[in-house]
Amino acid sequence: MHNPNSAIERVKNHLAYKLGQAMIDFTNSSSGGGYIALFKKLYKIKKQHKKEQKIYQQTIQIFPQLKYPSLEKCSDYEQALRYKFHLSYMLGKVLIKAYQTWYKGGGFKLKNNIKKANKEFQIFREIFKEVDQINSSILEGLIDNKQLFLKEFSRIKNILTIHQ
Repeated sequence: MHNPNSAIERVKNHLAYKLGQAMIDFTNSSSGGGYIALFKKLYKIKKQHKKEQKIYQQTIQIFPQLKYPSLEKCSDYEQALRYKFHLSYMLGKVLIKAYQTWYKGGGFKLKNNIKKANKEFQIFREIFKEVDQINSSILEGLIDNKQLFLKEFSRIKNILTIHQ
């Protein structure tokens, strides 16, 4: 990470974002290699991320002044919250959840969950196109109550169109 004071770079450095970006890059590239190559790449990303986190934790134990400031204190925090609604972040979250619930059949549900994440991304993209300025408290509320918001999206959309 080049600038630890940038909230955008720190969100892009989350494991979910990295894994999702790798999945998108795989589908966009025609290099081939199949799903085995994708799984190998995802495993390497996870392993590298864990290694970086371990090094960071060891570093701040020795030099506590190097600890990153909280995301909320960064100047680009509001823009960084929008990155949590990017397709790459959402796909990464789905992949991590499938990995964590493999014993419950998370891998079998992965395809449907990816489709669901794609639909959710389309909805949020449509919202962000229509509403240019959303403050950080609203975005945090969306992140915390995403499923409720998606369930009531059609009603919310009607209200927004009426009050334009």
